Formats: sequence, structure tokens, C-alpha cells
Amino acid sequence: MSRRLIVLPPAEQDILEAYQWYESHRDGLGDDFLLTVEAAFSAIEVFPDHAPLTYKNYRRYSLSRFPYFVFYSTTEKTVDVHAVYHSSRDPLSWIDRQ
Repeated sequence: MSRRLIVLPPAEQDILEAYQWYESHRDGLGDDFLLTVEAAFSAIEVFPDHAPLTYKNYRRYSLSRFPYFVFYSTTEKTVDVHAVYHSSRDPLSWIDRQ
């Protein structure tokens, strides 16, 4: 049985900002970004332990087409998405938002 995926508000904001940036550079690119994020979420939900641990109990999943990472943690029943960060950013700076 897969765990329920929960996208926390800071991660929702990350996704919105990236979407807006991509859309401002080319119509439809933001939509492509969202589809890639949704595919990542589906994979994470089905195989939550597949991505490597990067810090304490947080895992990092790399998006396939865009230079972004999904940072998440798991419990018995949920997968909590904490951040969707560009790969050029400090990979642990999102922790300060928690």
C-alpha cells in the first residue's frame, strides 16, 4: 500500500514560483514543469524509500527534465514534501523554513 503524499505549503510555494518563472520564459514550459513534478510525486509515493537519504531523515529525488530536487520525509502513513528546490541552490537552505 502506498503512503499518502502531502505537499507542505513551502513546497507548494516553491512549485508556484518555478512554474511562473518557466511560464514567463516560454508559454507551456511551466505546464511541462508541473507534469514533471507530478510524475516525480507519483514515483515517490509508490517507492518512497528509493531516493537517497541526504540529511537526517530527508530524502532527495531528482526531477528528470528540470534541474530541481524534491526534498521529502516519510512516516508510516505519509510522504511529506518539504521543498522543491533548484539544484544550484544550497541544498539544505530549505531546512531553515521549517
